[in-house]
Amino acid sequence: MANISQVIACHGYGSIFELSVHFWNLKVMPSTQFYVWRALLDKIATKMNLHKRRIILGDTLCPLCGREEESTSHILITCVVSSSVWNMCNSWIEISTVNHNVLVNHFDQFLCLCFNKAATSCGKVCRFR
Repeated sequence: MANISQVIACHGYGSIFELSVHFWNLKVMPSTQFYVWRALLDKIATKMNLHKRRIILGDTLCPLCGREEESTSHILITCVVSSSVWNMCNSWIEISTVNHNVLVNHFDQFLCLCFNKAATSCGKVCRFR
């Protein structure tokens, strides 16, 4: 499984700071950048994260599907509801992507698309695709 450190190394960034400088200069809405950055650091206020901080003590199941615990990866990727929304969006804008079960792998794919790298030219991390 890839982690943010492997993505940093694969794309030639020396540290998370170097990656963040590049990331924050992308031509993307600031609110989107902020959300993605928080998601990569697992700082989204999901039921699981709130439970870890003892803010909520009850049910941590996803309110959309009711099948799994609501984690950052689940609400953005693996939930059947969010997955179907992503598939509809991809179809609408006519792009084809690989749907990963790990958020960092999605980010790695995004970096490759942003910088026009072929999936095979990205080295170590792209092998997770």
